[in-house]
This record gives sequence, C-alpha cells and structure tokens, in this order.
Amino acid sequence: MILVFSTEFVCMSKLSVAITTFNNQATIASCLQSAEQVADEIVVLDSGSTDRTLQIIADFDTRVISQPFAGYSAQKQAVIDQCSHDWILLLDSDEVISPALIQSILQWKQSDPQAQGYRIVRVEQMFWQMQHPRSRHNAFLRLFDRRVTAMSDDLVHESPRTDGAVTELDGGLLHYSETSIELKVDKLNRYSTLWAKQAYAAGKRSAWWRLSLYPAWYFVRLFFLKRQFFNGWAGFVAAKCGAQYTFWKYAKLMEHEKKARANDSDLKV
Repeated sequence: MILVFSTEFVCMSKLSVAITTFNNQATIASCLQSAEQVADEIVVLDSGSTDRTLQIIADFDTRVISQPFAGYSAQKQAVIDQCSHDWILLLDSDEVISPALIQSILQWKQSDPQAQGYRIVRVEQMFWQMQHPRSRHNAFLRLFDRRVTAMSDDLVHESPRTDGAVTELDGGLLHYSETSIELKVDKLNRYSTLWAKQAYAAGKRSAWWRLSLYPAWYFVRLFFLKRQFFNGWAGFVAAKCGAQYTFWKYAKLMEHEKKARANDSDLKV
C-alpha cells in the first residue's frame, strides 16, 4: 500500500519597511507602531535629526542608518538598498498605515503576489482636519519588488519606478504632514525651487500661458475636479496653495532663464 501525504503550506512574502526621517519627533512613533504590524524588518535612514526622533526610534526594534541629506530620491534609494528583503514598503516618517491597509498587507503577505508593484491611496492632513473621503485621493507606488524597481532621479516628487505590473491595495496611508499653512507654504517654496532647477537643466523653458493662465486652471482642477470643495475652507486654502505653487514653479523657471541670459551677455562684453 502506498500512502500519499498532501501538505499545504502558505509561502509568506518577507517585507522590509523602509523609512526616511529628519526631525519627525511628532509622528515617528505612530509611524513605527503601524509598521510593526506588517514588517519582518524595519530600516530607518535618518538625515541628522536634532530633536527627539532618534531617542523615540530607540524604543522600537529597528535598524537605524544615518547619513547626511543627499536629496529626497537619493535618501530613499539608500534606505531601500540597506533592506534585507526583496519586497519593500516605503514610508515617510509622517505617514501611518491605516488599520484597513494593515489587513490588506497581511493578506497580501500570505498570498502569491499578482504584481511587482502596488499603489496605495494616501489620506492627507489638511491643516486643521483630515481629507474628506469624498474628495479625490492620490495613490502612490509604495509596496514593490526592488529587484525590478528603483527610485526616479527627480529632485522633487521623487517616486519608485518599476518595470513590472502594478495594481492597487485596499486601505490607505494617513499622512500627517501639512499641519499648518506656514508649513505648507515653506514646503511648496522649497519644492518649486528644486523643480525649476531640474526643469531648466532638462531644457524646459517658461511660457507666458503657463505663468499667467495655468495657475488659475490648476485651482479649478484641484477645487472642483478633484473635489477639494468637500474639505470646506481647508480645501479652498489647499487649492489656492496649489495654484501658487504652480505660479512659483514657472516664475522660478523664468528667473533661471533671465539670469542665464544676463550671464551670457556679461561674458560677451
């Protein structure tokens, strides 16, 4: 008699959670607490925090790496490179994995991955409130197989780029970033400077309609088409900030052009 035994087992995907941080004492504990629910390892890259960030991280089971800030994309690629597992969940230190997303990731870990990348919706803090569920949420590629994925080389709005198939996970990331209008304006000022620098180096040039007309269209796009009106005054302020950001981008791009022409003229004298 021949006995045949059938053994079923679940092959779980090992997941590294990669986090970049700098002076995030207000949010890093919540970020790590949520990451612990899904991670097989947590790797944190710190850019030289001077607040209590590192002291808070010390209370968690993480591997911490420190290096001076080399750019948003470079920092993220550096922490990805330090991870032990092929599957990466990339987080900012002001992001928290929602309970619904935790369940989705745990289910994903016990299944055979159907894609090489997964987009995740992000719910934004908008100054004094969280984003309304009926406004449109952006989704970002955050869970991916690093064997077919690398960070873009953008100076700003950097993102992972994968050669594989991409789909979306249920649940979302809670983003506790823009807690005040002041912080929002400071961030957009920095980002617009980096964008203009990169755009000019890539050969992009300003146009009158981008500077004069596009900001108004961008407001309409955010407030009405992306339904920021559901967020009330917070949505209105966010849409106005977005329009101002668009104006700053192209104004600074024009400034690069004007300065370059002036330098060329000086050299010819």
